[in-house]
Amino acid sequence: MTANDDVVETILLAHAGVLPDTDAEVLANRMADSVLHLPVPAAALIGGRAVPPDVQEFARGLGERQGLAAAAEDFFLFAVRLWHRRQAGDFFPKDPVDVAVALRELWEERVRGAASGLTTIVVTPAFDPDRWLRLAQGSPWIVGTRGAPPGLIPQ
Repeated sequence: MTANDDVVETILLAHAGVLPDTDAEVLANRMADSVLHLPVPAAALIGGRAVPPDVQEFARGLGERQGLAAAAEDFFLFAVRLWHRRQAGDFFPKDPVDVAVALRELWEERVRGAASGLTTIVVTPAFDPDRWLRLAQGSPWIVGTRGAPPGLIPQ
């Protein structure tokens, strides 16, 4: 997390369980656009990719052995970069863990469902910036918040 004047930047990782045939880029667009519903001016850039099939199969097998209903899901990994502007009297967090919780709650409320294909979401701070950067650089696409408040995303 970095703070420049009143803008706070947080890098996060999101692990999404999705319905079969969900388009990762379309889902990421919905996630990025939904940050406009945060209680502060915010914008996001999100890159991602599907989890490799062999890893998904391993996770499914492990989940089935443990009796987890989510074992049949497909998975996407997203590298999330969020900027939000601090305002006097706002209660939106600056701590990366708290920001991750706030985004998870937002995405569960505003994005999760059959229309988006999102079934489960786990969001964590990117404690290893190098690994986060490798995921972001390896993403076949990066989407941004449409209609983001001006001046939040650095040029």
